[in-house]
Amino acid sequence: MKKFLRERIFCLSVLLVFILMPNGVFASVSEAWPFEPDHVLLVKIQMNPQQWDTLRKQTRTNEQGPWGKGCFSEPGPTPFTYFPARLDIDGQVFENVAIRKKGMFGSLDDKRPSLKINFSKFSKGRRLAGLKKLTLNNSLQDPSIVRQCLGYELFRQAGVVASRCSFAHVTVNDVSLGVYVNVESVDKRFIKRQLGDESLCLEEGAESDFRPGWVRSFEHKFGPEEKCRRSLDSIVDLFLDSDSAIAGRLEKYMDLDSFYTFWAIEALVGDDDGYTSAANNFFVARGADGLWHFIPWGIDEIMQGRTQACEPYCQYARTYSILTLRLWLIPKMRQAFVSRLLWIMDKYWDEEQLVSRAEKMEQLIWPFLDKGQVQAMPEAMENLVDFVCSRREFLHEEIQMGPFTVRPFYARAFCK
Repeated sequence: MKKFLRERIFCLSVLLVFILMPNGVFASVSEAWPFEPDHVLLVKIQMNPQQWDTLRKQTRTNEQGPWGKGCFSEPGPTPFTYFPARLDIDGQVFENVAIRKKGMFGSLDDKRPSLKINFSKFSKGRRLAGLKKLTLNNSLQDPSIVRQCLGYELFRQAGVVASRCSFAHVTVNDVSLGVYVNVESVDKRFIKRQLGDESLCLEEGAESDFRPGWVRSFEHKFGPEEKCRRSLDSIVDLFLDSDSAIAGRLEKYMDLDSFYTFWAIEALVGDDDGYTSAANNFFVARGADGLWHFIPWGIDEIMQGRTQACEPYCQYARTYSILTLRLWLIPKMRQAFVSRLLWIMDKYWDEEQLVSRAEKMEQLIWPFLDKGQVQAMPEAMENLVDFVCSRREFLHEEIQMGPFTVRPFYARAFCK
């Protein structure tokens, strides 16, 4: 009898540890629950109407863009501020959470703003299923709404460090904003789970690269800042060397094998706004292995139905960034990339499965779409299917044409 009582007491105590959060807030037992692929989170936000109007109308000026105060000199200051709100997510209620607008120019909207929800900013230590933040993207640049989750799944399947992804139906003050994409935030917990140590370096890239004068445009997220900066500077210095020197030394700084996969997938999904094609929308993290790893971010412009190579720098290999450009100019590394791209296509690019997955996502979120999303989604889905079904043939044709000639690099038009 005593053994039975001890076991009951132990089970109840374990249950309470997993269910009760700080400040008496309940949380989901499963850490995977917010990102279950076949479930739409119901996110209900209640906040002061005047503060909501202020939040949704906040925007960026050119000076607050990724180029900051000068030409790639430093990240621009954020124009977005946090406001308090009451959050009900699948029936779990959080008082006094912090909510702000998020996004760069392409995704800014004053009716359906993308949102960042911070559970612990106003209540230290509070979490939802172990998460400090939620990132809710309005999918303004992806009217199909499903491209981001498809893309992140592909990165993860191929072994690239990438966010989990699901969908959320968002209401604010009982007004439906339709379906948002819930993307796992890249933070200390994410890095520790993926790369083994939360105390190492994390840098966010937006118009950022390893070119001289550009490295300060990385936004430092955490880690010993000076040490992280010195490591980035070492990579910049490396690219001043000859091709033969790069070939022998780059693996001391970067997980080059993982980067080939990252590069191949950006090429495969036609990402025209990622690192390899625009030096934009990515993270780099220095893991427990001492190497830098690329992490995709902001992939809402992938699989957009483009079947012709861009000129002059974003052919299938996407040699805009300094890393892809220099690797492309070294024959053995160019071949390593092409071999990886062909391998990824053969192993993970299953047209029937991708289309089926996209259609299941469409069916899942359709009941929660707002009017504008309902009108835009059919054409966007048709565009997506066309891309998936034609991409293999297009890439094989490009590869068979042989190496293309890359042009000298020129900075963006705003950089004068």
